[in-house]
Amino acid sequence: MSSFDVNPGSIASAAQQFGSSVSGGFGQLGSAQNIGQRIGDALSNLSNPNKLLSQLRSVNLPIGGDATGKIFKSSATFGGSDANNDWRVRLTVPGSTIFDSSPVFAPLKAAGGLVFPYTPTINIGGSAKYDAITPVHNNYPFQAYQNSSPDQMTITAPFLVENSAEAQYWIATVHFLRAVTKMFTGDSTPAGNPPPILALNGYGEYVFKNVPVVITNFSVSLDGASDYISTVSADQSSSIGGVLSNLPALQNAKQQVQNVVGMAAGALLSSSASSLGGGTSKASSHVPTKSQFTITLQPSYSRESVRTFSLNKFVNGDYMTSSGAGYI
Repeated sequence: MSSFDVNPGSIASAAQQFGSSVSGGFGQLGSAQNIGQRIGDALSNLSNPNKLLSQLRSVNLPIGGDATGKIFKSSATFGGSDANNDWRVRLTVPGSTIFDSSPVFAPLKAAGGLVFPYTPTINIGGSAKYDAITPVHNNYPFQAYQNSSPDQMTITAPFLVENSAEAQYWIATVHFLRAVTKMFTGDSTPAGNPPPILALNGYGEYVFKNVPVVITNFSVSLDGASDYISTVSADQSSSIGGVLSNLPALQNAKQQVQNVVGMAAGALLSSSASSLGGGTSKASSHVPTKSQFTITLQPSYSRESVRTFSLNKFVNGDYMTSSGAGYI
């Protein structure tokens, strides 16, 4: 129940006033009055969530529901027979692990690993170390080769969140990066093991193919100037309360109502949405609509695979195919 006792007729009147203010604020847009009126009508149906959602989804449709301009059909498939053509950058934990059963990682499992939703920036490199031998009375030192190694790789990945499902994916990503930078200690099973070695794939077989890596560092920026989207756990996201609380249009409308008719109407809108879904869940979280991940990776190969390394095979590209050891 709301702590504000507001007559339903009052909120309906306030909603209509809000619609008029929206249409006036858009000025030169030809359909602004129609859009503002539709938002006002939608907000006057708080007691009917289905009608409310329907009207909010259609506020920017032209009269008659006719689309303007050209309509293009597009589709994307990353499963089935096209799975091998998926060249997006991803990090996975090879083999069956405790990560498979975690409910927090469900969005990542459905995607086939930590798949970066937007093309990241990746810095790669390699180095060969030489020791300088500097004999006396000599103008030029001699370079004695010591060893070679792949340098650390840095992935800088933007992350935009527009709805509750993407917010859950963001949470799973952060939790995954936290988990893979920790060892199995204490009551862990098997205790004493280091953090897991991941497989890096992306851009096809001759760029990153099953490259074994460990994450040495990660960071994510939560911009204070960014908007935040709320989300709930998977078992609660189907409730009408979860839908309403994650609808950006409703949140924007709430702010506008507060500006037009004061805090009482805005509080009623919040309490109405909460009461429809049973209030705020303890599992609810808020994530930024815009953030950036920075992940530092170090290629890591086993002693056995290094012992059988062949430069001849490496030059021929044998290690860069699906049957190789992921050497870069």
